[in-house]
Amino acid sequence: MNNAPSSMVSLLISGDIGIGKTSLLRTYTEWINKQCSGLKLDGTLSLRIPDGRKNRGYSIIRLSDKIRADIAVNKLLVEENKTNYSQDDLFELKMNPASIERPGSNGCKYYFIKGGFESANDWYLDITSNLLDIDILIIDDIGPLEFNGKGIVGIMNLLKNLTDRFSGILIVAVRGFLMESMVIEFPYDWTILELNQKNSSECMKTLKSITREKYGRE
Repeated sequence: MNNAPSSMVSLLISGDIGIGKTSLLRTYTEWINKQCSGLKLDGTLSLRIPDGRKNRGYSIIRLSDKIRADIAVNKLLVEENKTNYSQDDLFELKMNPASIERPGSNGCKYYFIKGGFESANDWYLDITSNLLDIDILIIDDIGPLEFNGKGIVGIMNLLKNLTDRFSGILIVAVRGFLMESMVIEFPYDWTILELNQKNSSECMKTLKSITREKYGRE
């Protein structure tokens, strides 16, 4: 049960794709589970699915119960009939392709899996209904899909009115080129950690320090 003071603590982790946002958050959740086992953790992590030297796709895992759902699959694998998905199971992002991963990119390499997004949206409906029971809420990550009203829309709906409903620690990972949009869309009192190849340890120290300050843990 969340027994924290009434004010929400909000942290925004910004960085390019592949810089280590998810790795940082996985390490943090492992520390929480070992050192702060009484705290209720929820939210999601996005994980790459390796396939040799390329990514097979992405899955998402809910932190409270470790349920996993696949949300994206490499287009080449679908086109070569190397998956079990039909075109009816998938969708493409209908927007400017250069903005899907980062400015100047060559577009999206993935089809998105309808069932995976449906599952994730159901998770966030459940999270929204149980905010009072959550001490630390992690959202990894918010991307162009969500900012264009697609993807896991439950995340954006949750964040719109979170201040009066959640008094724990909120940690959101976002791609670097979307950080300004995130701050404008959700004007919380963000502590911003701009992750790069050299400061992962310092960012972890900050996450631990804020957690200790909020909940009095060693």
